[in-house]
Amino acid sequence: MVKMKKYIILLLMFVMFIFSYSTVNADSGPKPTLEITVINPEDSSYYLDLLGKEGEYGYFEETDGNEKYDNMHDQPIYKYNKDGWKAIHMRTWLLNGKLTGDPAEKDKNGKVLTMKHSFGYVGVPQKFKIIIQKSDGTIQVSDIIRNGYFNAHVKYDMKTNQVLSVSGNILRNGAKLGKEFLKDYLVRLLLTLIIEVFLAIPFFYSKPKRLVLIAVVNIITQTFLTIAMLFNYPFMSNMPFNTGYLAVLAIGEVLVFLAEYLIYVKLFGKEEKIQIAAYTLIANAVSIAAGFIML
Repeated sequence: MVKMKKYIILLLMFVMFIFSYSTVNADSGPKPTLEITVINPEDSSYYLDLLGKEGEYGYFEETDGNEKYDNMHDQPIYKYNKDGWKAIHMRTWLLNGKLTGDPAEKDKNGKVLTMKHSFGYVGVPQKFKIIIQKSDGTIQVSDIIRNGYFNAHVKYDMKTNQVLSVSGNILRNGAKLGKEFLKDYLVRLLLTLIIEVFLAIPFFYSKPKRLVLIAVVNIITQTFLTIAMLFNYPFMSNMPFNTGYLAVLAIGEVLVFLAEYLIYVKLFGKEEKIQIAAYTLIANAVSIAAGFIML
């Protein structure tokens, strides 16, 4: 009994940690992403953001800003506003990322040849420009880029200010799965299994075989959730401002909860349905919250 109390205390601390340090930049399902590879950077001390057009990009009005950059409103990259095009990430937390990039390739003398910039979550735009603030404060803006991918990759030449390519692994009209997607799926699946099996112990600690069944059920439900997100992308991409992503994710999470609950009741018995409902609700809620701090 004492051991059980200690476990419950540890469990509560774990749940509090997850919710206390969550920032809204990811979900438990697959996430829209945008990776920009900058070649020929003049140096590595520049800022890069995406520009969205006011009136077309909806999250300028839907959120209350991005407090990370409250002290940078005097910077040229934030003040830029030509024909309604404004920096997105600095204005909304629904586009996760950062202004600085990470060196991806260097020559033998240590000079940076390419930089990587990663953005994600529901604020990834389908139509945008790249804006760069160089170390001397000057601004450089690309032509309009149209993004038709769920997980997009843009190659951009900073020296010539040219977009060289736009590619991705999940198209609007079908799925083309790459290594990065598989890696992301496996990481999310592993995180879900760790959390849901760990949380199952205080509910079913006297019946360890159930933990194996819970792991198998979660592999199945998370795989179906991922497939649903992928093959509903044509529908999601036609809804304004990526709200389709949240809609499909929300529906998927509810269906996962119901499916897991019904499967557990079938496997474990109706006499434990209250205990099963409590576990399923808590485990799925914590898994979603943990997804918020994955990236």
